[in-house]
Amino acid sequence: MSITAGSFIDLYGPPDLQASPTYSVDPTVVELREANKESFDVVVTSFFLDTASNIIEYIKAISYCLKKDGIWINFGPLLWHFEGDHNVTMGEGNVPIIRKGLELSRDDLIELIENLGFVFEKRESGIESSYCRDIKSLGCKSKVTLKTHTSFCIYLI
Repeated sequence: MSITAGSFIDLYGPPDLQASPTYSVDPTVVELREANKESFDVVVTSFFLDTASNIIEYIKAISYCLKKDGIWINFGPLLWHFEGDHNVTMGEGNVPIIRKGLELSRDDLIELIENLGFVFEKRESGIESSYCRDIKSLGCKSKVTLKTHTSFCIYLI
């Protein structure tokens, strides 16, 4: 599995999502998307879920590309990146598509994940973590210099 910014839904999402700037109907992409259906035993997402402008599409894409009884492991914060974002683009047939971030609380996200068919095997919250930083490296002499995020970890089957 490999992605670049904005390509996750396009390459791994189910065929029933609405065409948009992040989900195309290009024949090559559709073919690749079909090839990714139920093709992974495990999907690991790290510092990833909060990059979604539409978390429902992300979860549907993860489900679509997992094999039956596959495992999804997630670790990361809920520092949603689309807070206050309100972009309008023109879709197919010149229909406006409003792209506003869907930002859920931890409890709402857990409920959504369960409603979309996942079952939790293990769940932890409040784990302190840093992003792209080694607390033992030079320049990290004290906790004051290290910005930490309270993150939560989800293990799913």
